[in-house]
Amino acid sequence: MREGSSIGLLELQEEIGGALERALQRSYWIRAEISEIKHQSTGHCYLELVEKRPGEEGISARAQAIIWSSTYRILRPYFSTTTGEELTRGMMILIKAQVQYTPLYGLSLIISDIDPSYTVGEQELKRQKTIQRLRDEGMFDMNST
Repeated sequence: MREGSSIGLLELQEEIGGALERALQRSYWIRAEISEIKHQSTGHCYLELVEKRPGEEGISARAQAIIWSSTYRILRPYFSTTTGEELTRGMMILIKAQVQYTPLYGLSLIISDIDPSYTVGEQELKRQKTIQRLRDEGMFDMNST
């Protein structure tokens, strides 16, 4: 292989970024679970999002996501007022995001909106399953006597 037929890492990364930018120009509504969340002193919120296939062990997809401080100042109180909870690890969310790719940081999802009604629905479903499991185990009414 000759040096003339090779490309630098940066050039490759820029080609990847250009291809992704051309192919993924719009925003997408994405369902995911928060596996990590970090609130920065700058006001930005960094999340690691995952997807797990039902009935399977392990993670099938993972992505980094960012809510810039100007957006987070609006989304955070809206979400917590509607759901009664802050964004937390293990929570299922529905976000509107655009794909961003940079040579230095790779692929990220830039979050512009969040649908709290999706999370409320997921929480209610979890609650119903827990109640049913407790009923099946005969433990649901144990404290009522």
